[in-house]
Amino acid sequence: MLASGGDAPGMNACMEAIFNYSMQQGLDVWVARMGYDGILNEDFRRAEREMCHGISHLAGCVYRCGRSPMFGTPAGTKKGIDNLKKHGFDALIVIGGDGSLRALERIKQAGINVIGIPASVDNDCYFTSNSLGFASATEAITQYVDRIKPTMLTNERSFMVNIFGKGCSELAVTAAVASFANFVDRSEKRLTAAYVSDLFNSQRAKGNHTCIGMVEEKRKDLETFLEGIKMRSPDNKVRLDRGEYYQRGAVPCYRDRILAAHYGVKAVDLIKQGTYGVCIGMNFDEIITQSLEEANRAKPRFNDTLYSLISKISNW
Repeated sequence: MLASGGDAPGMNACMEAIFNYSMQQGLDVWVARMGYDGILNEDFRRAEREMCHGISHLAGCVYRCGRSPMFGTPAGTKKGIDNLKKHGFDALIVIGGDGSLRALERIKQAGINVIGIPASVDNDCYFTSNSLGFASATEAITQYVDRIKPTMLTNERSFMVNIFGKGCSELAVTAAVASFANFVDRSEKRLTAAYVSDLFNSQRAKGNHTCIGMVEEKRKDLETFLEGIKMRSPDNKVRLDRGEYYQRGAVPCYRDRILAAHYGVKAVDLIKQGTYGVCIGMNFDEIITQSLEEANRAKPRFNDTLYSLISKISNW
């Protein structure tokens, strides 16, 4: 097994579930450190109880994870596949986001038994409604905003929080509703500085001197956007807060730990059944499996119902 891409809360819990259940089933577990780079470097380690037991509550990834530009090249993919075949592993479980699962499809095409588990704070594995880490990241943002609010209210300031998303606004929208934010600037609908400043000014006219906005990452003109808002604000009391890594490094919440347990156990069951080439997900509280190809080609979704709540609860 390996964890790939950016770390997501719940990765450790999933690894512990896989290890513990595999031991019960008489299976040996090996781990590739640093994700796909571990395959390229043949950094394979037999999973031991000392490293895999009692880690479900930990953030990050004890066996490390990361992106692997080299594995994305034809030469890198070939080398990785050759190394997997050389060591004779029966199956490969990859815990990661959309890029990691796309890379896994290339491994499947080489005839290797694979299983994918979605782990992404962005929740951009669209075949499932629940990626590991999303719930914890949302909770972390909500708590983060809760801690900012008292100071901003005391100083009568408005603020915006930069949110992870990578082109998927689900994290920003969900956190906005949970935080009772006034607006969300998302990749599908970027707002203008004039619009936001008018919103802030109208709120102040109503007596609401502290407004909250969520800005999904990757806005290229972020600094210009902020300055434009400040120029149009009479008192210039607007702040931008960057809490991106606070979101990713969150301690896994109970929902992600339970999800990790379901995903880990299901992965081992699939290996025992000889079912490969699939991704595991959850929709409507039901564990699902979908072919890797279908999972990787699932279309982006947008929760209009959730988004519509923002204007209704923020005193526009």
